[in-house]
Amino acid sequence: MDTTSTTTRRGLFATAGMASIAIAVPVAALPARPSSKGVSAELAALVTAHDSVAADCQAFSGNVSAPTLEAAEAQANALPDAQMTINEMTFWTSNRRHQALAAAILAGARDTRDAYHQPYRSFLAAAKRRDRNVKRIHRVSGADAANDRQDAMYTACANAQSAVAAHPVTTAADLHAKLAFMVKHDMGDGMDWTEELFADAARIAAVEA
Repeated sequence: MDTTSTTTRRGLFATAGMASIAIAVPVAALPARPSSKGVSAELAALVTAHDSVAADCQAFSGNVSAPTLEAAEAQANALPDAQMTINEMTFWTSNRRHQALAAAILAGARDTRDAYHQPYRSFLAAAKRRDRNVKRIHRVSGADAANDRQDAMYTACANAQSAVAAHPVTTAADLHAKLAFMVKHDMGDGMDWTEELFADAARIAAVEA
């Protein structure tokens, strides 16, 4: 899933700073789902909100977007795929690399209307017609709309995860629950929450000292 942040983040447990965060329970011993015992109402509400959004996203993917896209792809694959041999090379209208090669050949030509380059022009014209038909299928079938909605749901799910990770905690129980949530959802993959977690640890140390 794509997150809303474009910042490249290091792995949660790959950072050297994480090693100095003192927690009572080792990361490997964290449960797959955080216990609600002793967890604040605020953090529990954020976790519940995420679970609801994630369930909706998964249901939409399985029941709507995936089968709609599969059906659209089947229709698109059934479109005629013209094969053309140009200067002893075989080109297919569905092949993006073949399209790019033909376009590059034409881009470097002084006169694309001569007999040598005309077949490349014809090929690209046929490829563009096929591409327009593919786009029409995806639009008319609802695949584009389903994909847009799925992307929005993925973004909402990512935002809900980030809301849990960014929530400031003041108890060891909340920190344990937060870390369990982050491990469960692989939030260390490409994301660096070290600053937030250090702030949590400092806050707990000040409160419980």
